[in-house]
Amino acid sequence: ETVMDFAGWIRREVPPEGRLAFAGSTDWKYEWGKLSYLPVLAGREMMADDYYSYPRGLIEHNYPPKAYRASLETWLGFTRAYGISLWAAADERHKGFLAAHPEWFERVRQMRMQSSRIEVYRVLGLPPPTRFLEGSGRVAARENELVVHPEPADAARVVIRYNWRDGLVCRTPGATIEPFDVDGNLRFIAVRPGGNPAVKIGYR
Repeated sequence: ETVMDFAGWIRREVPPEGRLAFAGSTDWKYEWGKLSYLPVLAGREMMADDYYSYPRGLIEHNYPPKAYRASLETWLGFTRAYGISLWAAADERHKGFLAAHPEWFERVRQMRMQSSRIEVYRVLGLPPPTRFLEGSGRVAARENELVVHPEPADAARVVIRYNWRDGLVCRTPGATIEPFDVDGNLRFIAVRPGGNPAVKIGYR
């Protein structure tokens, strides 16, 4: 398999509003490359712990985060929170976990890249993915910018499935943003449009 083959498959199989997540560590297992450019090639959002070769002390090199690897229930809670449609895994431990729960994860692809045997599992039993945890509409994600189009435009508040970080700023006059606690570990972005049909969020 080549990374371009995989990117084309992702584009066909992951819904436009869905996300592909990588269990465990990617660690050069995907055609000897890091995953940082794969979302651009595939046109889909992705989630992983080690997109780049960060120093070992900065990240876990495991995914999902430790709090969500405790049980099937916590793993599913993380999956639901972010609207993840498919999980990919290259190491035996995570492949074994996904395969052990066929009622939730259906294996839809097996492939080999260099020395890695990779399996991809579709998440079952979830509603169609959306970028909204609360409310509805569209979100356009670009470099250093999110543009939120709430539906209806006069919605009092929507919550989008993107992480809150200090330094986020609302660039639309009359609209505001604030953190929204999903659970004890996750904080998403709540948007109060203030009657605006589009709200721009940036990072300073």
